[in-house]
Amino acid sequence: MIERELAPGWLANGGIRVDYAENDTRFFRQWVWDSNENIVDSLIAPSTAQSYFNWSASVGSSLVLRKNAWFLKLNLGKSFRVPYPAETVSNGIHHGTFRHEVGTPGLESEHGYQLDLSTDWTVGGFSGSFATYFNYFDNYIYLGPTFPARFSPLPEAGQIFQYRQDDAVYTGLELQWQWKVLPFLSLKQSSDFVQSYNLNTRLALPFTPQPTLKSSLLYEVSGKGWLSEFYAELGHQYIFAAEGRLRVDRSERPTPAYQLWEASLGATLNWQGQQLILSIQGQNLLNSRYLNHLSRYRLINVPEQGRNIVFSVKIPFSARLKKNEAVDP
Repeated sequence: MIERELAPGWLANGGIRVDYAENDTRFFRQWVWDSNENIVDSLIAPSTAQSYFNWSASVGSSLVLRKNAWFLKLNLGKSFRVPYPAETVSNGIHHGTFRHEVGTPGLESEHGYQLDLSTDWTVGGFSGSFATYFNYFDNYIYLGPTFPARFSPLPEAGQIFQYRQDDAVYTGLELQWQWKVLPFLSLKQSSDFVQSYNLNTRLALPFTPQPTLKSSLLYEVSGKGWLSEFYAELGHQYIFAAEGRLRVDRSERPTPAYQLWEASLGATLNWQGQQLILSIQGQNLLNSRYLNHLSRYRLINVPEQGRNIVFSVKIPFSARLKKNEAVDP
């Protein structure tokens, strides 16, 4: 890795890496029995002996356009990923995700080509950041539902998901900003958007995150005496639907849009020289029933957490430990 300062406030860096890996597994068969102890099927994990030789590299630059006010970063990179044994030979229920997952022997290394651009700025009481990225993947390895849909021979295992690889594009952006409307009042907002695209199927990749928009209004004051800090915040989240050919893969279940409200209060008290930090937070205040598109519980229609109230009390303290002096015997 090399880093150089090309000019005051302008840094450049670059590096290259070479890797060699092997993936060796043994043959395994698991028989499937019925309730009468008769063999009705079997699950096979084949033997593999694969080797991979890959390289990766990156080059980047950061530039201060205006001191303490405007920064710009740009990175170009080439990456790779060797398939894990679970992606090549697995065959059975993944009990943490409630699905039957099957590997694909003979997967090749995944290669990615990345472009990342980000900027941060501060203008008076307004500050923000913006980041965007574009990734092209050659032989992208991913887990997706089988098409046409196949179902597991195991009881209550549901649809089979299989590891496969295709050429794909993965791109997106993130935007955050904060405006200090008054010395004690701030408005914040953040959004993120991810778009995946399978160049072979011309559909989205499975498990693509839903676009989100988060907003909050924050009131905070500082004082002296027994109340040194106080804040109150109201927040709202809108999560867009994951549906349609550009948001979900074939045989992948769509997820509807939802919105959440939250609020919090907090204070820092001074009591006889000791700080006491109190807070109360309400999450999903309207007790909305919703599903997260990336949740493993979505496949069995288990919703996310409902209304939740959190109380917090923190008592910070510090102490100095004295070093014991050595005692001669």
